[in-house]
Amino acid sequence: MSTSEEFKLVNQGPSVSQLQEEALLKIIEDMNTEDFLFVSGSHPEGITYTTYEKIAKTAQLRGFKLILDTSADFVPDLFKSTVPYLIKPNDEELAEWFGLINPSLEEIKDCGQKLLEKGAENVLVSLGEKGAILFTPTETIHVTAPKGEVVNTACAGDTLLATFVGSQLLGLSDEQALIKAVAAGSSTAFRPGLSDFSDVPTLMQQIKRIS
Repeated sequence: MSTSEEFKLVNQGPSVSQLQEEALLKIIEDMNTEDFLFVSGSHPEGITYTTYEKIAKTAQLRGFKLILDTSADFVPDLFKSTVPYLIKPNDEELAEWFGLINPSLEEIKDCGQKLLEKGAENVLVSLGEKGAILFTPTETIHVTAPKGEVVNTACAGDTLLATFVGSQLLGLSDEQALIKAVAAGSSTAFRPGLSDFSDVPTLMQQIKRIS
C-alpha cells in the first residue's frame, strides 16, 4: 500500500584517513581566484570541523570561491575563517541552525539576513514546493516552484545549486539564474533520476518572482 511518503537509505560512506585528508588539502592549496570549490553532502568519518576550518582558511588565503552545501551545524562558525561565496541550506537545515520549529517565511528571511551579517557573501535557501530564496548584499529574491508530481527528491538540491552557479557563470542575472535553478531542481524531483534539462524551459515559464 502506498503512503505517498519518501524514504531514503543513505550508505555510511568511506572513512577518510589523515593521509587522504592531507592529500585533499594539498590539492585545495593549489586553487586560485578563478576556481570554485563545492563542499557538499554529509561529511564522512575522519572529516571533522577542523578539516572544514582548514579548507575555509585556505579559501581566504588563495581567494577561490567556497560554496558550502552541508547540513553540519557548525557551518556558521566557519565564517570566522573565511567569507564563503555561497551557502545553500534548505529550510529544515536553516531551522536547525537557529533553533526554530516550523519557521514562518518571515523567520526564514530573517535567518537568511543573519547569515549575510555573519559573513556569507550569498545565501540560497531551497524551500521545496515553496520555491527558493536568494539573499545577496543588495537584494532578496524569492521565486515560486513549478507544479508537478514529486517522484524522488534525492539530488534535487544538488541540481538546483549546480544550475544556479553554472547559470551565473554563463552571465545570467541572479533572478534568471535562480528561476532556472529552481526549474532544474524541480525537474530532478519530478523523475526517478537526474534532470536531462529537456523540460526546464517549460518549467521556467511557471516560476514567478514573489519579492
